Amino acid sequence: FSCKSPYFGGHWESEYYLLGDGHALTLERSRWQIDFGVSASESIPQATFRGLESSLIKRLGRGVTKPSGSRPPASNTDFHDISWKKGRRFDTSDGPVWVYLQPTPETDRFTVIVERESPALEAEQTPDWVEGWSTRPGEFVGRPAQMRQELARALDGSNHALAVALLRKKPSWGDGKAFARAIDRAGSGPPASSDLLFLATHVWLLFVMDRLDLEAVEWKGIVRELGSQGVRFEADHYVGWTYCGSLAASLARRAGTNRWTDEGFAEWLEGGASDSCLCDDEAMNKVIASGETFLRGHPESSAFADVELDVALAHETLWSLSLAQSRDDVMLNPATLALTGASHHEQALSHFHDVLRRVPSGWKLDVLRRHVRRVEIGVDTAQRAFFCPGDD
Repeated sequence: FSCKSPYFGGHWESEYYLLGDGHALTLERSRWQIDFGVSASESIPQATFRGLESSLIKRLGRGVTKPSGSRPPASNTDFHDISWKKGRRFDTSDGPVWVYLQPTPETDRFTVIVERESPALEAEQTPDWVEGWSTRPGEFVGRPAQMRQELARALDGSNHALAVALLRKKPSWGDGKAFARAIDRAGSGPPASSDLLFLATHVWLLFVMDRLDLEAVEWKGIVRELGSQGVRFEADHYVGWTYCGSLAASLARRAGTNRWTDEGFAEWLEGGASDSCLCDDEAMNKVIASGETFLRGHPESSAFADVELDVALAHETLWSLSLAQSRDDVMLNPATLALTGASHHEQALSHFHDVLRRVPSGWKLDVLRRHVRRVEIGVDTAQRAFFCPGDD
């Protein structure tokens, strides 16, 4: 929850969070935004910015120490071209403070951001979120990492190289050839073994896209190698080619056949119930419809909790959208959202509670419990899982 107010030539934003086992929102982050008065296209002397930085830090933080880092806070969504313009972190008695410049596209001017975060909020941040950010809805409870571990265990006896590839902290381009060779031989084994290989390749490709530079020449080689084995890639304006889940979609169509087709269904659902990268403003409703059909038909499936979490997140997104003050980027009918918001909130909580009762192995359940408490108190969580504004 946040609120904004004018403050000394800019505006002040206060953000409130529900931390730990608490049951009340507390002020944990403050952000002061000031128009720097300089065009984003102009050259800014570093000394000028450093002087402003010094005066702002003295105003906002007590007990200031020397700068302790140059990485911007998680709220700064532009992680590229980190330089002196991106500012520095200062440790203060009130918690870490960052000062950085951020271009404002609407005005083509620089905005100075001064941001203070409480020690309690900093301690609750997930390091992996910054180091390896992912758009996967299940990332916050550790599902992608858990799935890589499960697939590695299943593959270790038959294809140790693929198991090693899945367990790496950071994916390696060199593993692409091993996956291509495995898919080439997949048809000669039992169907379940082929399904395992297809799922492993799907999961590895998502791992690569989250962690490596897709503009690298090595990515083009992987697209060529796996594309020749029938894996479908789509043209992308920014990186040339991208993988959108075609392997998971082929498994999802046979959900209920074996463990790997069920897990493939869960992966397909997490991708928005689609194997296309095209924007779909109905993705939340498709996730809910397909997911709930699976839950009714496969109550004993190993993928049940994975599917139910996605259904809960899709309901939560629709509830959150019903609370949004501005719907300029929402393609769904505002009247429908307003009328169904309460129902989506109730269904989201029902599914979340059922997931917690099942105690999924390997998940970050403490993180999930905190998230569910935030949904329970009814303050907008700004959840946007599966949401696509349709303006790509």
